[in-house]
Amino acid sequence: MKKTAITAALALLITFCAGAQGTMTSIIRSWGFIGDSLSSGEMECYAPGQEKVSYVDMYEYSWGQQLCRLTGSEGWNFSNGGQTAQGWLSDLKSERGWGYAQSHPKQAYIIALGANDFRRCTRGDEGYTLESYRSAMGRIVKGLKSVQPKARIFILTRPRDTRLGDYSYDKWNDVVRDLASANKYVYVVDMFRDAPVYDEAFREKYFMNGHMSAAGYLWTSMYLNVAIGKIIEDNPQDFRDMALVGTSWSATPGKVPQLGGDWAKFGRYASDNAAVKASPKAVLFGDSITQGWASSDPAWFKEHNFLGRGISGQTTSEMLVRFRADVIDLHPKYVVILAGINDIAQNNGYISVENVFGNIVSMVELAKAAKIKPVLCTVLPAGEIGWRPLLGDPRPQIARLNAMLKEYAKSSRIPLVDYHSAMRDNADALDLKYQKDAVHPSLDGYKVMESLVLPVLK
Repeated sequence: MKKTAITAALALLITFCAGAQGTMTSIIRSWGFIGDSLSSGEMECYAPGQEKVSYVDMYEYSWGQQLCRLTGSEGWNFSNGGQTAQGWLSDLKSERGWGYAQSHPKQAYIIALGANDFRRCTRGDEGYTLESYRSAMGRIVKGLKSVQPKARIFILTRPRDTRLGDYSYDKWNDVVRDLASANKYVYVVDMFRDAPVYDEAFREKYFMNGHMSAAGYLWTSMYLNVAIGKIIEDNPQDFRDMALVGTSWSATPGKVPQLGGDWAKFGRYASDNAAVKASPKAVLFGDSITQGWASSDPAWFKEHNFLGRGISGQTTSEMLVRFRADVIDLHPKYVVILAGINDIAQNNGYISVENVFGNIVSMVELAKAAKIKPVLCTVLPAGEIGWRPLLGDPRPQIARLNAMLKEYAKSSRIPLVDYHSAMRDNADALDLKYQKDAVHPSLDGYKVMESLVLPVLK
């Protein structure tokens, strides 16, 4: 197991002698801090004339921001008071959760989650167990590695606390230790073993009410500066390329990366397009939903002189690139554009909803320039994306993109087929009676889509 040894007896002395000075921690220049109220710099305080306590996140006093000041690095605090591991993954909207973290990768992360998971488990809250915590923490590590594959991740165990009893938190700390043992570039900062006990004397010095004071957060940053610095010193080979993390450079030579040939899949319909003798009435252009439509009901396409040009897994960026070959050069009267779910799934990495919308608008403009009538479609409902479980709930992004498409269609006087409203259930997911899976329609679902789009294609 990759961890460092600092005896509790020497921890305070080491922290204040070395923690305020430069350590090897300074080689990390970009940090992300993931935690709850003890990571967000939360203070328990009272507003003027108020007797009820307030909990205020004062990020500038958090140990993360203090660590940045000690080491001259930059960092972002992805922490919130009351946060749990599950809750952090589900937060796709704020600047403190997974949604923001996935588009703002860092060289290294410190994770300090579990106190609220433990608390909610012990009071019997539904869905909060040791195993749910283990699963969520594993998903957090996997998710961070998906956006920054060589990121170094440091996970804190919970310190000994006389209010809890020395070993009440043992199994939860073991989750952290197990993650460090099982994953490359993941390290445990074992505060339970190495940091001073959070006893009454410690609390008197470094706490204000139930949370740390400014001095307490500074003390924590100094402790982490030493502890992480020693991990780096003890594992020099793991950190020799730290300066290259987040860049395109590598410490070792390698083969020239191959893009995999026909990355936009121009060849998928090349022979079919060459065989087209007369212009189709409409090209239905999209991803796997459109591809599955053409293969599920080919007779409907043939009857109405429609061509399906969907490619499984494609994003709007790939579709835009092949728009000429698979739409314009076929000279249809209409093009029906159904796209966006794979962008939301981040099949090719993160892309903002605004840029997805922009790609679709570009397709519309290309169609108009070629005298082809564009027809827009709302993205089908989806309660989850099975191949991207770490992304959490896709519904907010689907709703946002659909709202943009509706407004654009209205202002530009472009026909829009609203599949989403017709096929959603009460939870804004794809209705079970229309689905093959949570994203893709069954034949019954395609029949609904046919009844909606056909009147538009006069």
